[in-house]
Order: sequence, then structure tokens, then C-alpha cells
Amino acid sequence: MAVFVSTLGLGIIDYKIGSGFSISLFYIFPVALAGWALGTYEGIFVSLVCAFIWEATDLPTAENFTILISLSNAFAHLAFLLVISLLLSETHTLLKNEARLSRIDFLTGISNRRALFESASTEMKRLDRTGRPFTLLYMDLDDFKIVNDTGGHEAGDSLLTEVAATLKLQLRGIDIVARVGGDEFAAILPETDEQAAHKVTSRLQCSLLKEMQKHHWPVTFSIGALTCTSAPPNTNEMFRLADQLMYSAKKAGKNTACYQVYSG
Repeated sequence: MAVFVSTLGLGIIDYKIGSGFSISLFYIFPVALAGWALGTYEGIFVSLVCAFIWEATDLPTAENFTILISLSNAFAHLAFLLVISLLLSETHTLLKNEARLSRIDFLTGISNRRALFESASTEMKRLDRTGRPFTLLYMDLDDFKIVNDTGGHEAGDSLLTEVAATLKLQLRGIDIVARVGGDEFAAILPETDEQAAHKVTSRLQCSLLKEMQKHHWPVTFSIGALTCTSAPPNTNEMFRLADQLMYSAKKAGKNTACYQVYSG
């Protein structure tokens, strides 16, 4: 709305001022705003409107007016505004894609460590505000090195991708699934208490093991499940506790889960 109001306002001002003073270059601002904030097609539309108004306000004061000159000026104005709009639209799209990709694990397509920590911080703030618990699952793939050593990195990559896909399939849309690094994964489960965490973790292990057996991969899963009923001091401390639980599961013989409730 601001784009179209400013465009119309500029046209009225330009017409009222007349040929004594030109504000034509100010049409750049609504065009730039449309290209940056609204998108490519909206930017093109606003460029067309601005070019039309720009030329229309020049007509009453034009000397030696001819249709050829008018068309030439109109196309020049339009080309100038389109270049600005398209450049800004493309730049904004590239920046948004860059920001999105910086939070995605390249191999699996799920969130990466950076995005996971950001989501964890948000969830901790929500817990402080609402008092509703959440659970952090921290998972390590037991004997993953065997797959890499026998089948090569291609087999290892396929396994990691399959794990990510299974986690996404088995968890809710509001849950955050991430690859922390290497063969470690994590998930943040909002609105999930200790009892629910046991059920979710058990279901995940069953589903993941079925996928491993389907591909004849000798991999199991050690999981640490930290349920927070109050927020830890910081995200580093929360992940440290979950990591400890995961290692406790490994020490207990692998292919199991260890649980803890953090209440401050």
C-alpha cells in the first residue's frame, strides 16, 4: 500500500510543480521499494505505472511534442526504472537464499547446528514465558564408521540422508530436526514432557532401526533425551547436558536412550 500511495503522491506533486522543477528521479524510491520488498513482478508493475505517470506529467509542458519523442522518452524512463527494480529484486532474493542456506545442512536438507541453536534459544524463551516444557533429543549413530569404511562415503552419505528423512517423517511439523555434525543429529520437541519424550524416542528408535535393517546397515542409535521444565542458563549448557545423556546411552551398551528432566 505504501508503494502505491507514494507513487500516486509523486505523480500529483510532479504534475503540480510543472516544468520549473523536476522530481522525476524520486520515482526511483517506490520502484526500489517494490522490487526489494514485494518481488519481481510487483516491481515490474510499479515500474510500468511510474514510467506512465512520469511521462504523462511531462506531456502538458513538453515543447515540439511528437509521438515519436513521447514514446522514446517513455521507453527510456521504463527501462531505467526496470533496471533498478530487477536489480534490487534479484539482490534481495539472493540475500534471502543465502540466509536460508546458511541454516541448512547441505547433505541432508534439514537444519544445521547454527539453526538448531537459534531454535533452542527461541524455545527457551518460550518456556520462560509460558512454563510449557520441551524436550531436546541428541542422537549419535552407533558404528557409523563401519558403513563408511566398507561402503565408502557414498554409502555413508546415503545413510545420513535416510536418517534425516526418517526423523522428518516421524516427527511433527513444529519439531526442529537438525544435523549437528558428522553422524550426530538432534531434535527440539516443543510442548513435550518426560512421558511424551519416552514415547517419541521409542518410536523413533524403532523406525530408524527398520530403515537400517532394510538397507543392511549395521547401525544403531544412542539417544539422550533432556526434558526442560525450566530453562537452562544458556543453550551451551542445555546441549552439554543432552550430549552427556547421549554418551551415557553409549556407555550403557549403545542402541538405547537415557532420560533426564531439567528443572533448574
